[in-house]
Amino acid sequence: MPGPASDPDAASWARFKSRVKTALPLQETIQRVSGAKFEPTGQSFKACCPFHSEKTPSFIVNAEFNTYRCFGAGCGAKGDVFRFLGDWYGISIGQAVKRASELAGIEPPSPGDTDHSEGTRSPPQDAWRICRQSPPSPFVPNPNPEREFSADLYLRPIPAQVEAPKPGGSLQIVDPEKRRKYFVSPSMVHAYRQPGGETRLFVLRVEKAAGGKFFLQVCDPATSSKGGTAWKLIRFPAKSLRPLYGLEDLPAWEKLGSGKILLVEGEKTRDAASRLLPLQDTGILALSNFGGGSCGAYVEWKPAVEAARRLSESGTPIDIKIWPDADPPILRADGSTYDRQDRFARSLALSFLDSVRKSGDFPGEVRISRVAPADQSSPGWDLADAEVQEWTTGRVIDALEKCEFVAVPGASTALRGAGGAPLNRTEQAIRSGDSAPIAANGYFELEI
Repeated sequence: MPGPASDPDAASWARFKSRVKTALPLQETIQRVSGAKFEPTGQSFKACCPFHSEKTPSFIVNAEFNTYRCFGAGCGAKGDVFRFLGDWYGISIGQAVKRASELAGIEPPSPGDTDHSEGTRSPPQDAWRICRQSPPSPFVPNPNPEREFSADLYLRPIPAQVEAPKPGGSLQIVDPEKRRKYFVSPSMVHAYRQPGGETRLFVLRVEKAAGGKFFLQVCDPATSSKGGTAWKLIRFPAKSLRPLYGLEDLPAWEKLGSGKILLVEGEKTRDAASRLLPLQDTGILALSNFGGGSCGAYVEWKPAVEAARRLSESGTPIDIKIWPDADPPILRADGSTYDRQDRFARSLALSFLDSVRKSGDFPGEVRISRVAPADQSSPGWDLADAEVQEWTTGRVIDALEKCEFVAVPGASTALRGAGGAPLNRTEQAIRSGDSAPIAANGYFELEI
């Protein structure tokens, strides 16, 4: 599709893009493409983010500027209609412009075109039909893995002598991107630590006066204007890897040698899981990825993979169980459903296996299985709710034994063995969703 670099009339191209944007009201476009349900809020619209699982709407469309932004923790999705279509379908911006022009029924200008008319429009229903011919997959791996970079590049250890944020206290937040300062009083504080114990990040949960909550991630403490500690708000760079929560237990887990890992959704749930399943008694390492379901593709697995490799060398299989929140499926506008539990499990499984592949030869095997939440009738139910309901350790372990096969679609390179070896039948099955190779114990076994 011609663009400014090849079109001698760049002004014509700019006018074309402007016409397309005008013809596609952003809120309506997002709603019809993703199935998101918007509610008016002043001059804007809000909905649950179509890019990640959440219960409280944090996705805002600014009707005046025709732009969107998600304020959910770890998401950071923002842009215009072209960026939305590009991210939703996993295509380039150039392809997204073409898709948008099809939706709007506006023909792109030809090289040297000086006709600035509104162009030919096709009936809207035909345009939306074209859009639905290529429905989005439930999970799109990072299309530019070479652009991934480690959290080590932008998260530095927080000095041990700095007093950590406390629930109920007043904290000064410095937002360098927006050049403003403000105070918050978090209801919960979660510290992201390394295996050695050093802290690199705090995630703050803040309750809204009108109901609901939001999250802030802070690091790099400095002296505040009132003499206390000011914390810098961090927004993770695009396609950057985000840290795991619970890594301070990794050395003890490796020493126990069980090879068992439980992945849950959210810091609060991980803390509950670690209390319900004491590491020293069960050998189960409870972890959570930053950002929950929206960030499963961007996890800094390296410390966990290195420990798993050392255990695997001694013949211990790595047994990973993924326990999603009981989030109900989302019904899309085209009648299809979007299974948020399935997306969470698949994205974590695929990103872990991809990290194993990138690390080189892996001497043992990895088993990945998914746990079905016990209370599907309660949206968002998780192990934190189980703790409130006074579940016992034995009851949680019984639930962990009721596993489901996890099919992991995606790029074949993510599931190739060491040295890029061809996919074997078992690996082909995990890509296609074939449940034939499930072991008798209910686990799916994948030899790397």
